[in-house]
Amino acid sequence: MAKWSAIPCAEIHNTRREWLDADGRFRASVQLECEWEDRFKLVCDLYTSRYGATLPTDTTGYYPREYPHIGSSTADGSVSAPRMDRIGVDSVQIQTIPECYTTDEAGETISYKTTAIVDVQYGRHYNIQESIEWDVQAITQSYQQFQWKTGPLVVGDLEILGELEVPVATYTTAIFTREFIGLTAFGLSSGSLSPDFSTLIGCVNHVNASDYDSNQLGVTFKSGTLLMLEPETRPSTDMQNSDSNNEFGGQGFSVKVRFLYKPGSPKYGNGPDTSIDTHNQFWRAKMKRQGSNKRGGWDRLLVKDPNATSFEDFVPFDYNADIDAHWLKVAKVPTQVL
Repeated sequence: MAKWSAIPCAEIHNTRREWLDADGRFRASVQLECEWEDRFKLVCDLYTSRYGATLPTDTTGYYPREYPHIGSSTADGSVSAPRMDRIGVDSVQIQTIPECYTTDEAGETISYKTTAIVDVQYGRHYNIQESIEWDVQAITQSYQQFQWKTGPLVVGDLEILGELEVPVATYTTAIFTREFIGLTAFGLSSGSLSPDFSTLIGCVNHVNASDYDSNQLGVTFKSGTLLMLEPETRPSTDMQNSDSNNEFGGQGFSVKVRFLYKPGSPKYGNGPDTSIDTHNQFWRAKMKRQGSNKRGGWDRLLVKDPNATSFEDFVPFDYNADIDAHWLKVAKVPTQVL
């Protein structure tokens, strides 16, 4: 029999279901039976892994137990189980078990056992879910920076572009999204938490200070390439403070953090590194592109000091280390019951 939780429970016979959705992702469900008084402890452990001999190494809120699985589907191990079977809880329903049922003139009488049935759905593959949506941005350029390559077509032609003939420069961006579940609301934590919901506002309109390697997307986001946009929040259960001393079900928040990803160009020779701090670099049509003789590339701007004759770097977006420490935490797979 599989071990589902650190809280004592039993798998009800013939209730386990496994399937693949339209995208081929592995999903499963099961019905578990536990003591009625332990039903919320069981739910808490399924969502947060807060009970048992080994506790979570961080406090990301939702940090679920994995769906128990075997290494192969045959006795000799010739047919492997799906690699996507390490999944966490999607939802839970709780019900009681009617022991007897009688009907008389006085009405309906139902007696209940002291156990609960917990119907569990599994489907999330990481405690922090990531997604990315690509886009192409257009930059309007000045017609005064160009002229036609072919000689004059008519007498007096200066080979200068008309205003509507100017080319549009394009570059690739993306909206990078990370979804956190079950964070503690402002000021309700008795200890240090990560992510800390109170750091969210201060991170908006700032960029990441360090490189971030996404284990879900297989992409490295270099420092200064992720600009935090407006986050989306919704009420949820507080899962960061859920343990043996806290009731499961307190007010918390789930957060969808959104970043504008602006990739740069690779470093070439001894030239400037335009693959980092990209949100503080701007398109310059006359800039020689790194690694080639072609024009059009990224450069930095200077702004005049109003109290002096000198110029200073124009840096509209500052680094914020809280983005790296709290909102770019590495996502993890569901945990085993030890």
